[in-house]
Amino acid sequence: MVWSKLATLAALCAVAGVGCADRSTSGEPAGTASGTLSLYVKDAPPRTLSAARVTFSEFRVHNRTTGQMIDLLAGREATIDLVKAHDDPYGAGYVGNFSVPPGEYDGVGALTVKTVSFTTDTNFTCTDPRFPMSAGPITGPATVLTMSPNGAASLVVDLPLAGGTCTVPGGVDGRLEFDMTRATCRAR
Repeated sequence: MVWSKLATLAALCAVAGVGCADRSTSGEPAGTASGTLSLYVKDAPPRTLSAARVTFSEFRVHNRTTGQMIDLLAGREATIDLVKAHDDPYGAGYVGNFSVPPGEYDGVGALTVKTVSFTTDTNFTCTDPRFPMSAGPITGPATVLTMSPNGAASLVVDLPLAGGTCTVPGGVDGRLEFDMTRATCRAR
């Protein structure tokens, strides 16, 4: 008799949705409609570089509404050539589309550059041994974009390169300098 009452109570709770604390992997309540965030990275590189390939292993955006930091890459990597992205920011600078909870976003909370390789105007290709490097936050003046349920928005992150030099002729080690004090993000 006790078991049948417990089974009935469990069935009523399941039908009514009482006591369910199911959450999706994005941190939003199950059944909440996500939006699609398109992420782009660009730069105005120094004229001394003909390529600047940057591999990101982390890219987190901050949802001010929920207080969440959402890792867009979630264990994947993305490589962008910042020189090509400068010439074609919405093609070569495209990182991907990501499902995010609705809310107000105030920018990039954190990012990690895993590796950097670049080619100088003298055709030396160098790798900067100082990476990986983490940076952030990169925020706008207030709310950068608002994501609606089932909506779509684009975020453009500008990572200014200050310069790049190869320290060994033939291009073994080098230094690629970002000016993170001038990094910005904005809605497209």
